[in-house]
Amino acid sequence: MITREELYAMVWSEPALAAGRRLGVSSSYLAKVCRALGVPSPPRGYWARKAKGRAPPAPALPAARPGAPTGWSTPGERGAPIKRFYARTPTPSPEGGVHGLVAGAENHFRAGRPVEGTGGYLRPRKRLLVDVTASEGSLERCLDFANRLFMSLERHGHRVVLAAERLERPEIGRRQDPPADGPAPVADVWRSMRPASDPWRPLRPTVAYFGPTPVGLAIVETSEAVLMRYAGQGRFVRTTEDPAACASADAVPYTLTMYREVPSGRLKLVAYSPDPAVSWRREWLETPGERLVGRIGTIVADLERAAIFPASQDPPAG
Repeated sequence: MITREELYAMVWSEPALAAGRRLGVSSSYLAKVCRALGVPSPPRGYWARKAKGRAPPAPALPAARPGAPTGWSTPGERGAPIKRFYARTPTPSPEGGVHGLVAGAENHFRAGRPVEGTGGYLRPRKRLLVDVTASEGSLERCLDFANRLFMSLERHGHRVVLAAERLERPEIGRRQDPPADGPAPVADVWRSMRPASDPWRPLRPTVAYFGPTPVGLAIVETSEAVLMRYAGQGRFVRTTEDPAACASADAVPYTLTMYREVPSGRLKLVAYSPDPAVSWRREWLETPGERLVGRIGTIVADLERAAIFPASQDPPAG
């Protein structure tokens, strides 16, 4: 692994052609690595001017950009593919527009298909995508909330990107826990169900950078346990629906009922530490009387406070 500092010293001590030959890459490829790591490289004609003693001094190495890699594995070393290090992350649009991570995401989600056994959650065909888990009916609202949240974070100086470093996304989960004072049978239903795994996992976490501190963000449409009636041909419908309206073609009166996990239409924002050495997680849950989109200002303030607290402490609620 070559650090930014080592690469900086190398490209300013010898021409890129010679440095690239020693590293096993072309000079143009080495230039891409320098751009990805934020390492300034000599301009065209620098070495000819230096031979005549007229070259300008080398600029100082700037601090690493939030979210940018701090090192590079050469082709002979084991590590992440080099393309990960200089892949461009879409830049956000101006205020009032669409954030680069959200633009076009709806098409990728709708090009996929619902995950079998999850009640309709979508699995997009593309995995290098913003971390949103939703059913078809709530997809547009989830992406709208993601866009508003990301744009607000960007306006406060917090860059939102797909992680370029080796950061990890934990299992998020989509179940909405039953209220503590809710009916005991519903809580028993949750306990009897098998653990609900994520319908899909993005290739890289979606993270917001608060200075050098990354905070993972996942937006999820929660699920709930609903009593369903078997309607034939593998279909289940809510017991509250009119049986005549959802009867199968052969009109067989099915009576089997059971609790099944289905999308609730309510959103949940999960913030977490993508550093596997740090255990921290915070959730904001939407309620029927208060949607998350109306709490974005509070959420951003909560995240800013959380980013400056030690990992072993939970920041105070806003």
